[in-house]
This record gives sequence, C-alpha cells and structure tokens, in this order.
Amino acid sequence: PAATTAAATMAEFDFPSFFEYPPYFTVQPTPETQRKQAELWKSLILRYCQHRRMFVLNLDEDAHPLFSNPRISRKLTLDARRFFVDEL
Repeated sequence: PAATTAAATMAEFDFPSFFEYPPYFTVQPTPETQRKQAELWKSLILRYCQHRRMFVLNLDEDAHPLFSNPRISRKLTLDARRFFVDEL
C-alpha cells in the first residue's frame, strides 16, 4: 500500500527532469552549483506542496515521495532535506 501511494503521488505530480539525475540528491560542494541546486529544490518543494495542498512537511520521513526517487534508488539525507527547506 505505501509503495502504491508513493507511485500514485508521483503519477499525479509532474516532477522536473532533474529529479531523475542522481547528483541532485546530494548537496553539491561547489558554491555556484549548490546555489543552482538549491533554487531547483526550492521550486520543486513549493510546487509540490502547493499541488498537494501541504502546509507542513515531515522532514524525518525518509521515504517521502518529494525527497526520494525509487526509480533511480536515490533519496535526500535528512541533512540535505533540512538544508533545502532552510533555503526557503
């Protein structure tokens, strides 16, 4: 059931192309790249929350469909999730 829910959520929301690119699930060390990465994640977080009418995010939820992509076996670490949300 949880996998079905995640798959349904992913089907309902149009994730951007970078969501299929594994390096974007790791905070990049180069300042310019990190700035661009943060902009992409900020936009995604805001669009996703607006689409799902979410007002609160549980950053402790490892398998949250916003922060994980099982198709490429990648997810943001808790520190990365905090970093990108703090950028909001």
